[in-house]
Amino acid sequence: MKRLLCLYLFVLLLLPISSLNCSRIIDRASRYNPPAAKRIAFSQTLHGTVLDDPYHWMIDKDRNKEDALDYVKAENAYAERVTADLDDDIEYLFREMKAQIKETDTSIPVRVGSYYYYVRTVEGEQYSIYCRRPNSMLGKEEIILDVNEMAKDHDFFEIGLMEYSPNQRYLAYSVDTTGFESYTMYIKDLQTGEMLQDVIPYVNSCAWSTDNRTLFYICDLEEDRESPSVLYRHRLGDNPDQDPVLYREEDCSFSLWVSLSRNRKWLMFGAASNDVTEYRYLPADQPEAEFTLIKPREESVEYYVEPVDSLLYIMTNKDSDCFGIYTASFDKPDQWTAYYEPCGDATVNSFDVFKDYMVIQEQRNALEHMKVFDFRTGGVREVDFPQEVYSFWAHWNPEFENHRYRLTYTSMTAPSTIYEYDLEQDSLVFLKRYDVPDGYHPEEYVTRRVFTTVEDSVKIPITLLYRKENENRESPLYLYAYGSYGDTSEAYFDPNFLSLVNRGFTYAIAHVRGGSEWGEWWHDQGRLMTKRNTFSDYIACAEYLIDEGYTNSDKLVAEGASAGGMLMGVVSIWRPDLFKLVIADVPAVDELDILLDPTIPGALYHYNEWGDPNDPEQFAYMYSWDPYYNLKEQDYPHILVKAGIEDNRVPYWEPARWVAKLRSMKTDDNVLVFKTEMSGHSGASGRYDYLREIAYNYAFLLDLLNIEIQQK
Repeated sequence: MKRLLCLYLFVLLLLPISSLNCSRIIDRASRYNPPAAKRIAFSQTLHGTVLDDPYHWMIDKDRNKEDALDYVKAENAYAERVTADLDDDIEYLFREMKAQIKETDTSIPVRVGSYYYYVRTVEGEQYSIYCRRPNSMLGKEEIILDVNEMAKDHDFFEIGLMEYSPNQRYLAYSVDTTGFESYTMYIKDLQTGEMLQDVIPYVNSCAWSTDNRTLFYICDLEEDRESPSVLYRHRLGDNPDQDPVLYREEDCSFSLWVSLSRNRKWLMFGAASNDVTEYRYLPADQPEAEFTLIKPREESVEYYVEPVDSLLYIMTNKDSDCFGIYTASFDKPDQWTAYYEPCGDATVNSFDVFKDYMVIQEQRNALEHMKVFDFRTGGVREVDFPQEVYSFWAHWNPEFENHRYRLTYTSMTAPSTIYEYDLEQDSLVFLKRYDVPDGYHPEEYVTRRVFTTVEDSVKIPITLLYRKENENRESPLYLYAYGSYGDTSEAYFDPNFLSLVNRGFTYAIAHVRGGSEWGEWWHDQGRLMTKRNTFSDYIACAEYLIDEGYTNSDKLVAEGASAGGMLMGVVSIWRPDLFKLVIADVPAVDELDILLDPTIPGALYHYNEWGDPNDPEQFAYMYSWDPYYNLKEQDYPHILVKAGIEDNRVPYWEPARWVAKLRSMKTDDNVLVFKTEMSGHSGASGRYDYLREIAYNYAFLLDLLNIEIQQK
């Protein structure tokens, strides 16, 4: 017996460490059979291609198909069984992440007229409290909205728009209580504290006239549309059912919005698709007048307008692939004169115009730069930031005649910091840093940017974050990407990342084509007939990180959400050998079927991003990468898929169909978990509930990689 025990201990010594610490998820998954969705024969032929789809029955546009919902419930039950041993770890990670935020905090106050507005959070409370004080921060606090009180009887609660009347008496705000992004607008009298009887559903945008009694708003009347569609005018006290229609958008690929200009002289009304915009304006003190068109919509031309005194300042790409700044007069709004045109491959991402100056955010060399134009002197200044890789964005700057511009600066190692740029002194003035309470020391971490060159000689940026002691080590690596709609994946500080990085991870962002890290051409190189670049870029980034010794395929976790989840679907098919785990959050993995049905919300809107399947050439290209129709019998990595039952952008049945088909075709024993939350596209609305969702993902991946979670 003693000899056998010695032999057993000797064998244990020879085993790799990972064999001694088997994943509890893998162990439990081996004990339970996953759900198997029923198959019902269905096929359709398009451009000579037969699309066989035995899970077509699961498409549930009204979200009430009992058998589809039953399948989701079965998947949730399976997910709960497989991850049952993680409950303590999820709670541990949740408390760890909660300790990394300042639970009771107050934002920097912003002056609007004679009031100072700010937002408070209180320890233990899920939501924010919106407040103001008259004249100074020494004035008596007025609570505008206590969202914690408002949300008491709701599992989900989100504030959408908040627009104050010019005289600061009224607040128009909207609320979504489902996660479906269907907002109802309410109006509160801040002077009396009373709620007005004016309640209007399906409102996504609004603006006040300077008479303080008239509201313009965009309403989505048709529930099967994703884009707002109708502009109305409402006078306080009137019956909203009798509000006059001022404009109805017939093209479902366009969305509408309305706003009051910063100088409060003009109401601006805009329409936009993915690559076309159109603007109209109206004197803000003449709500009964008609809007004036600035320039009719033109294919592939976007423009954005801010009025200042007698001029319209316009950001547009009308003369090139990149955006520049132009001006026009009100009497000839369609005749534009160049004001600032960036050099080389730079482009203007955004602009803010004030009485005496303009601030632009310019994208150059895959990095954001801030330029300030002084209208009084004609001078131009570029504001320098201290780190190699960073991000910044405009804060709330409502006052037109202010000479200080408020912005948020951050990097992967620098917590969000509020500065004011002082136009008179040409300096950044520190206001507030959102520090991490639980002992964060930025000098212990490194952020840097590296590049990998892909087959067509394009350099793809990768931003990295890791602890200094892990430099030059082969570490577990979390590789995030998005790569669609021209959205830049910004390098910002998130204290939640520390729960991975402090356990030896490198956190990486692959800035793949389809975003706008290098301007509009970067977007163009990752959409429509070049969309495959997004997927191959991500694979090239993963290969580079492995080849350069940052990680290996047994330690590599891939993650993306929404359109980034589509990316996850494709790369898990193309290169399953590269990844230990793929996390697909609310993944758009059934886009071909979505685009083939124009009655599905937002289908036409996406034609300019993914392609028009009614065009034979575009259909063939989409079919070549579509994550649903390209699933095949092969091994896949471990996969975690998350969905939201109230998701209006990626309906729950998209990932459900993909998972059902994947289960029927995967030839491996790797874990596939599909978890559907009772929320919308962005997850839980409460800040603590949101942290628990992240803790679930982290506990899942740490267990699969055999990394200790509860530190002793």
